[in-house]
Amino acid sequence: MVEKGMTGEIEEACQKVLKRLERKKGESTFREYKRHVRQFRDWLDDAVGVTVFKASIIDVEDMVDDMLEDGYSPSSIRVRRAALSEFYAQAIRLDGERIDVDISENPIEDITITEWEEIRSKEKEREYASEDDVPYLKPDQIRKLAENVPQPATRNELLIRLGFQTGLRRKELVRLKVSDINQTNRRVVVREENAKNGQKRVVEYQPSLDLLLRRWVDSVRPTVAMAGESDYLFPSNRSLHISGQQFNTVVKAAAENVGIQSVAYVNKSGEEKKNVTAHILRHSFAMAAIDNEWDLYVLKDALGHSSVEVTEMYLHKDEERTLSAFTNKGPSA
Repeated sequence: MVEKGMTGEIEEACQKVLKRLERKKGESTFREYKRHVRQFRDWLDDAVGVTVFKASIIDVEDMVDDMLEDGYSPSSIRVRRAALSEFYAQAIRLDGERIDVDISENPIEDITITEWEEIRSKEKEREYASEDDVPYLKPDQIRKLAENVPQPATRNELLIRLGFQTGLRRKELVRLKVSDINQTNRRVVVREENAKNGQKRVVEYQPSLDLLLRRWVDSVRPTVAMAGESDYLFPSNRSLHISGQQFNTVVKAAAENVGIQSVAYVNKSGEEKKNVTAHILRHSFAMAAIDNEWDLYVLKDALGHSSVEVTEMYLHKDEERTLSAFTNKGPSA
């Protein structure tokens, strides 16, 4: 876990490294590198519980796996690699002189672009039952997931239903605060610090969630050990909020319970990667929105995408959907 009492020192060291990096790179490159370093630090805090100066090669490999699972492109992964490699190179140069973080090795050095592209090629080999370019579940399958979650059932059912109805990313969902939810108008605020693109947005959930949300907030959440110290909607018995990995575990377990889980591929460490993960809720929201004839630009804003080109990934070839469109909405003249 993150060393107690070290937060200020670690932050100061990070800022010194970034300051040096800023002098070495152009403004646009530095801004992009800084964003990737921030996202990596957030990932470490959420998934591993270590500081950026304690990250290992294994942590970096796990981060790449998560990026692939979340739909990042190979080019984004290459930029992440370059940004982190430069960050650690500068940190090593400063260590012992301007910062004191006990870092002697760059955890990026032994992970080549070729290895990352091999991981990407394995990702492309995944076979989904839907035979779609983007894996997703239909609303009735989401309902079955929500009805077959592991304990604690109220929290986990709410996680799945809220994730599907809002399309939030894992990090955005697990880091929601109680104050981010307006139960009167059913609106959810995604704060800037949680959004991947750094821009605040507002989404909504459906009336079908009212009773479950009230039961969690008013009755069940107060019984969680850390609830009294936490502002977050989903505290745990050990931390202020659950992690993205915990959320992922909930969805995977529910999929196993329903009988719709399968192995996507086996990575080079022999670990099985599953088809149904937490991120599939976001994909499923997007596909449901398209089925309901949402405008693509509206969907872009709802998902918090940086450009509509990213959102277009959901407009993939799907023979069943195409034929359905002809049947139900084809021209008759």
